[in-house]
Amino acid sequence: HNQINAKKFYSDTPGDRDKALQEAVDRAKFALAAGFTSFATDTSTITEVEKADVQERLAQVIKTGAVILRTIYQGARELGIEVGNEGEVGDIGTEISTVEEAVAYYQGLVEELQDLSQELGIDFTKEPLIDVIALNLGTSHGYSFDDNDQLKPYTGVTINLERAREVAAAFKQMGLNIGVALHGFSGTPVEIAPQFLGTGIIKVNINTDWQAITWKVLQAYHPEVY
Repeated sequence: HNQINAKKFYSDTPGDRDKALQEAVDRAKFALAAGFTSFATDTSTITEVEKADVQERLAQVIKTGAVILRTIYQGARELGIEVGNEGEVGDIGTEISTVEEAVAYYQGLVEELQDLSQELGIDFTKEPLIDVIALNLGTSHGYSFDDNDQLKPYTGVTINLERAREVAAAFKQMGLNIGVALHGFSGTPVEIAPQFLGTGIIKVNINTDWQAITWKVLQAYHPEVY
């Protein structure tokens, strides 16, 4: 999960915007060199939510995402490997992602990467540029703990499954088989998962769970680091 640093990207310090993007590019290069073959490029954190026009709202999300995806595609070709790519639209904690946003995001990437399309001989209007698109459908990153220091799942979680269906259907109408992922699933009751069948949701992201496990191990066995 390669997430661009929104605070640095929108910093008033000269050069920070370029640094934020370069750091994300460098992480992609590092992951390729380390043998990773699955990439989640998350530039959704720099969505300009205050802008009403979808194109303007996603302009930076698309532009930076295209730079990172180009790095991944070109690096994979040099290494002679196939990789899976996830794109992300709709920042967690904001409004539910819309079909218009999902389609605009994808079409924007395709437009930005026309040169890559020609270079690779792949028509991204017919072959998916990304395999999965992560949406904000109502879940959150993370969770809380009870008085016994046990994980406490969120209650009253509402996931907009109809929106997932709509987005998946929109891509199918475009002739593209692109699955839907949930931005964040950590802390969401697992009993909800069976409801995803047939909605287009094929992946959930649970990074915060792994982070919590790491912290618990450090707390128990390496308190000096914790």
